[in-house]
Amino acid sequence: MEYVLGTDPRFPNQGGSTSAVVGNNLILTFNRKDSSETTDVGLLVEVSPDLTDWTALPSYTIGATHAAPTSPGVVINEAGPDDTDIITVTIPMAPHAKKFARLAVTITP
Repeated sequence: MEYVLGTDPRFPNQGGSTSAVVGNNLILTFNRKDSSETTDVGLLVEVSPDLTDWTALPSYTIGATHAAPTSPGVVINEAGPDDTDIITVTIPMAPHAKKFARLAVTITP
């Protein structure tokens, strides 16, 4: 996670992701280091109405680059070849009054 977000594990609370409710959407925003844009690193935003059931709602896949397959609701803002990308995931709140999101990183050997 630290590698993908570009944070240093030696220093807590450097950032990572932010979230806000805007209108009827939960907006999750985070940075991704360009060096982590490889085919063996996968990013997925999982959603839950209750912090227990993370599979009932759709998850959001984030492509390795802006040209790779990405789920609807995901916007990848490429900041440049040596910079950090800004990724925004828009998650509709309906039909739930509450919604939670978490970022998952997978490594494929």
